[in-house]
Amino acid sequence: MVMYVTWTPGDNYEVVCNADVSRFAFDTQICKLQILTWGYINEEIVVEPYYIFFVQWWYTPQKTWEFIESSLAKIEDLQLLEFSLTLKHNPMFLVLNLILPICVMIILNIFVFLLPPESGEKLISVTVLLAIAVFLIISYGNLPSTSSSRISSISLLLFSDFVISAVIVLMVSELTIYHDDNYPMSTFMRGFVNVSRILRCKVCCCRRKQEKYNKDDIKWTDVAKEVDIVCGMFITVVICIVNALYIIDVTVGLPGLD
Repeated sequence: MVMYVTWTPGDNYEVVCNADVSRFAFDTQICKLQILTWGYINEEIVVEPYYIFFVQWWYTPQKTWEFIESSLAKIEDLQLLEFSLTLKHNPMFLVLNLILPICVMIILNIFVFLLPPESGEKLISVTVLLAIAVFLIISYGNLPSTSSSRISSISLLLFSDFVISAVIVLMVSELTIYHDDNYPMSTFMRGFVNVSRILRCKVCCCRRKQEKYNKDDIKWTDVAKEVDIVCGMFITVVICIVNALYIIDVTVGLPGLD
């Protein structure tokens, strides 16, 4: 004799899903819930789903996650039902409060290298460095906690902030030699200035050909200016590469990080 029983449990179940935060905050999560008839064998009970999807009669949409789709599968050997939910992260809040401020501070750091050392306004870089440190502490609460070996994509942007902070420390230290003309200049520093000037002459088509400079008449002020130019170019290249990698990673993924 075969009997059919409809089971409609009236209870609240709190489940936890393992989240893949590698593309945070543009990630899509698939959560699975398995229901097993504990204490029964296959000959005693047969479980059949009434629907092949989640019934959303009492589902309440929220602003953090967007419901994409659901499915239901049956595993015959174990009389087990597996519910699957696909949720997509709504990134607007994190874009406005985390990603956009990081990008703005990164771009702001470029303009620090445009300030002339003799103006005395270079110390604004220290203020920018403190702002980055405070923001990293604040943003830590918005980052997901995970032990996965696959780092989050947003870590690329935070890494660029770390690199820029190191360059700012270097730039502040070079201000100490800007007015120190009494300190002897090494051959390495003279070569650095000469190579930097030669490279800029080759890549700048607007430079006048008749403009000359004396290779022996190099002061510490010239060294400081060349360091600013090199650091500014380096930071610009780092920003372009990091942002390109971030966009590629959150859209199609980087094979080396998967």
